Amino acid sequence: MGYENKWPTDEQFATFDEDDKRRFYADYYRGGYAYAGHKPTFKQKMKYTLTPYLGYLIGIIGIIIVYVVINLVLVGGQNLWHSGENNRLDELETIMSSQEKIIQSYENQVDNGTISDDEYNEYTKKVDEYNKNVNEYNEVAEKAGTTWYILPVPGTK
Repeated sequence: MGYENKWPTDEQFATFDEDDKRRFYADYYRGGYAYAGHKPTFKQKMKYTLTPYLGYLIGIIGIIIVYVVINLVLVGGQNLWHSGENNRLDELETIMSSQEKIIQSYENQVDNGTISDDEYNEYTKKVDEYNKNVNEYNEVAEKAGTTWYILPVPGTK
């Protein structure tokens, strides 16, 4: 029978092939049958208009979700892997802050000229220990501060 540009009966609609149905729905949702009192609602029009793009939208959202989950697992795993190193960094920060206070007290004595030779030797040893801790801190921080992502994600180490 084929598609004609008039409102079909149920029997006629049942005989439509896919191409005829596609043309009928396109005409209907574009308002082609409004003269006969068959006007689609706004919701029906939007559904007809957006349905072809819905698959693309769902696909893009799905890809984004997959990448976010992969990045979360990857970053979480790296944080877990580096947890021992992060604990060591915290310990070194505590040690270095106490060493800084001791070194500062020796430096005050040096500035006042009230430091003895034994205290000066102790001061140089403390400075050497502090420098070793700084070097160790930098090495550990370089290992623990490296974070890999699947996608480039803005942020700091």
